[in-house]
Amino acid sequence: LSFTGLLAVRTPGFRQKISNFNEEVAKKVVALSFADKSRFEMIKARLQREGKDISDDITFEEMKNFIERDQFQVATPQNDHLMAMLHSASGITDCLLCRNWAIVVADNDLEFVCSDNPVGLIWTKPPPDSFWSSPGFGVLGTEVTIPLSKKVGLIGTFEPLPCIVGVLDEKGVAGFNNTSVMRSRRFIYSSSQDFIWRKEDGKVAKLDEYFDIHGTVKEEEP
Repeated sequence: LSFTGLLAVRTPGFRQKISNFNEEVAKKVVALSFADKSRFEMIKARLQREGKDISDDITFEEMKNFIERDQFQVATPQNDHLMAMLHSASGITDCLLCRNWAIVVADNDLEFVCSDNPVGLIWTKPPPDSFWSSPGFGVLGTEVTIPLSKKVGLIGTFEPLPCIVGVLDEKGVAGFNNTSVMRSRRFIYSSSQDFIWRKEDGKVAKLDEYFDIHGTVKEEEP
C-alpha cells in the first residue's frame, strides 16, 4: 500500500498540479511585491546588495508592464516536486491502510490493463454535489482500484466488502479497466492487442471504440 501511495502521486498529472499551484502563488507574490514604486525600489536595492545582477536602468513601469503581460513562467525545482510527492504519498498511504481490501481475479481469458496513472479512484456513493467535486482517498463512498498484473487486482473501500477474494466477469473487468484508462494521460498498457472497457451507457466496448472517442493508438514491439 505504501508503493500504491507512491504510484498515486508519481504521475504527470500530479507533477503538473504542483507546478501550477507553485506558479500561481509565485506570480501573486510577484504582483504584490511590485504593486507600487516604493516597494519596487526597496526590492531592487535589496537584490543589488545581495549581489544579484539587477541593472539600475530597469524602471518600475517596465517591470510592472512585464508582470501584467504575464509572459513569464515559474519553474518548480526537482527537489520541491520530490518533497511534495513523498509528503502526499505518506498521507494517501494512511488512508489506504484504513480501507477494506479485496483481491479480484479476471475471469477466463479476460485481462486487466494498466496506464501511466494506474491507481483508480471513483465514487461509489457520490454526494449531491459530486458534479463539482472529485473523489478523495480519504473520502467515504469511494473505491480505489489497483491492477497488480493482467489477471489480478485490488479493490479497496471504507465500506464492508462482500468477499476477500472475488472473480470479475466481463462487465466487472471492463469497469475495473475504466478506472485506469480514464485517468491516463499518455499511455495505456495491455498485454494483448485488445482490451475491454465500459462506456457511459454501461455497455462493454473494445480498443477501437475507445480510441475512436478518446484519441489515437501507437503499438510498440515488446
